[in-house]
Amino acid sequence: MTYTTGLTVFYKAPGEKEEMYCNICDSKCEVKRNVLDYKDFGSAMAKKKTRFDQFLCPHAEEDWHQNLENLVKQKRDNYSTKIDQMLQEEIEEIKAEYLE
Repeated sequence: MTYTTGLTVFYKAPGEKEEMYCNICDSKCEVKRNVLDYKDFGSAMAKKKTRFDQFLCPHAEEDWHQNLENLVKQKRDNYSTKIDQMLQEEIEEIKAEYLE
């Protein structure tokens, strides 16, 4: 499973943030504190591990959440206000179905 940094997973300096919320579904993220690992592809290539707090949406692996993430990415890359409005309506419908 690949998570999208800044949308479903966040890497912060240890203790920098107490809590974070998913930029896809607004759910409170689960946190692993003081993880020693590679933060990204570049650090893995350089074999440089660092300590960080990892915040991850608890719904990130669910199909509906991945669908929602794709819609949010589409909306981000869209240049039409009409299509943007349609995407936002679909996003809100999915959130209402699975989160309320």
